[in-house]
Amino acid sequence: MPAVIQIHPYDPTIPNAGGIGSIIRSLIRFAPPDFRISLVGITHDRHQHPLGRWSQVEVDGTALRFMPVLEADRRVPSRIPLTLRFALGLWRHRHMIETDGSILEFHRIEPSLVFLRRPATRTLFLHCDPAGDLLGRRWEAKWRHLPATYGWLEDQLIRPMRQVWMVREDAATRYRGRFAPHGVAVDFLPTWVDSNLFAPAPAGASAALRTALAREHGFDAAQPLILFVGRFAAVKDPLLLLQAFVALRQQHPNAVLVMIGTGDLLPPIEAFVRSHGLSDAVRLPGTLGHCDVARWMNVADCLCLSSITEGMPVTLLEALSCGLPIVSTDVGEAARLVPGPAAGRLVAERTPAALAAAIAETLAQARDRAACVQFASPYTAPAVLRKLHERYRELYYSALPPAAAGAATTGTGLRSVRRSKDSKGRSISR
Repeated sequence: MPAVIQIHPYDPTIPNAGGIGSIIRSLIRFAPPDFRISLVGITHDRHQHPLGRWSQVEVDGTALRFMPVLEADRRVPSRIPLTLRFALGLWRHRHMIETDGSILEFHRIEPSLVFLRRPATRTLFLHCDPAGDLLGRRWEAKWRHLPATYGWLEDQLIRPMRQVWMVREDAATRYRGRFAPHGVAVDFLPTWVDSNLFAPAPAGASAALRTALAREHGFDAAQPLILFVGRFAAVKDPLLLLQAFVALRQQHPNAVLVMIGTGDLLPPIEAFVRSHGLSDAVRLPGTLGHCDVARWMNVADCLCLSSITEGMPVTLLEALSCGLPIVSTDVGEAARLVPGPAAGRLVAERTPAALAAAIAETLAQARDRAACVQFASPYTAPAVLRKLHERYRELYYSALPPAAAGAATTGTGLRSVRRSKDSKGRSISR
């Protein structure tokens, strides 16, 4: 039974949407039944979940073995980087984490330093292009001030990895050139969407839901509705979207903008809304769970992403899967998700005028929900994660002694997968 330990400063008891947390939750939810998943993370309440103690929690209906090593709330800013505080917590409670025989799954490189000398199979997700973003000064992490140091740290911490997954194909090519000579497998793995949760509502239900949400948040259901979902952080550049919204209202004076999320830029966003007289047009409902985000995506007219840099944004996939067209700056893998006008618009020029024009064009065109859903269909969770699950089985069983591996794989389907590779030259799922 493959044992996977996810290690990231994430609190699974707070079901907020977006970011790496969404990826972690879906990895838990879509894990095969023969996988044993654990999470070492953080908690917002150490009395309910004591530090350094394993317990069972439920994540979207799936049982999870969970141990927090730090009390923290990601929604509350701190002068000390969360990653550093989390690494110190890992060090304090490292003896409670059984690494031998487990696959350790990291979503940043820094926490892996704690386990550098311990026996384990290490894997890593890189959800952006750290090297490229550092060189372009686009990364929001404090490492942007020390690019050479971060590059050296990457060399030390990625070389012990057995597998690196990257959500940008161009970045995967560069990292493969750096680390493949050291025996590290580097592969592009697109992000994915839970198409059961993010799906189009029936036409009648969507209209009723829009009326209900409009009434709840104090606007007219007939007004054009633009949606933003993400962190209020510099790299997401929500202030650019607000500037574009001001320009858009010259053409659509009754448009409404709903910005779901929170972060360091919340005070500047609130100040912008007040100073530009947008209090009746902009709604800030805060951080919402996945179900509530899906509701908004089913009633909005377009979703807008104004980021400076991205990997492959999950939010765009979720919107398309709900039948919602998107407008995005041309960053990361966004172009992969907007192959034609039916899916929305890509904006090459990062200016308020260009973004506003793209939103206006999207609002003006006939809505094609079916086309949007079709564009998202190659990226459903089962389709994308099949590759990851096969690789994890391979890593887990290859680390066992031969006799133990033979006994462990009996009845798992792993041998039939290997025979299919030998006889047909391809992989099949279990």
